[in-house]
Amino acid sequence: MTIWVLTGNVGGGKTTALKRVVTSLARKGLKMAGVLSLSVFDERGDRIGYDHVIFESDKGKLIILGEAPFLRKGASPAKTGHVKSHRTPGSKASPRVPGSKSFHLFQIKKWTAREKASTPAYRDSVGPYRINGRVLRSTASYLAGRARKGDLDLLVIDEIGHLELKGGGFYGSLGEAVERRVSLLLVIRRELLGKALALPLLRKEKKRIFCVEREKPNEIAREIGG
Repeated sequence: MTIWVLTGNVGGGKTTALKRVVTSLARKGLKMAGVLSLSVFDERGDRIGYDHVIFESDKGKLIILGEAPFLRKGASPAKTGHVKSHRTPGSKASPRVPGSKSFHLFQIKKWTAREKASTPAYRDSVGPYRINGRVLRSTASYLAGRARKGDLDLLVIDEIGHLELKGGGFYGSLGEAVERRVSLLLVIRRELLGKALALPLLRKEKKRIFCVEREKPNEIAREIGG
């Protein structure tokens, strides 16, 4: 197995690069499953949190299985703005694989009354954001299950951070992938890179690190996809 890592500064375009990389890898026919952490902006263009977007690839297509609110400033969507968008105003959506369902992730939509009512309390915090523990546990369980199935070329996790350094978050999902020798594509911010790759689970594995500020997504995908 190989651990492929996309790294860069906060706000440096790691997830943007990852979206382009997984799109290219899907076209190449790699079988993937994973999670993207997409920024959520309010109507003023201010970031108010992140959503988990679960995806798989199959037969050259990138398939979105679901999305859910993961991190938010404030207690609920009702208090963080009335409009949600996964891109800043005026920016362009990333390319999508023909036939995929990913296009809707980059369109603005209003929070519905049902979404507001069904959003649980956000308890624990990371930085300025409160964590939706139910979504985190569900995503981690899904990733671990896909790793256990053993049919993937690549398990994609956006991102590995402070929670995993403490043995939480996606730490268990990493363990399942390593145990079953499933290659990983991870997003890790530069300031945490050394500590993350020194985790006991990852320390002895083969690694390749890409800096998104210097290396182009198509070149990254070409190396990962062979």
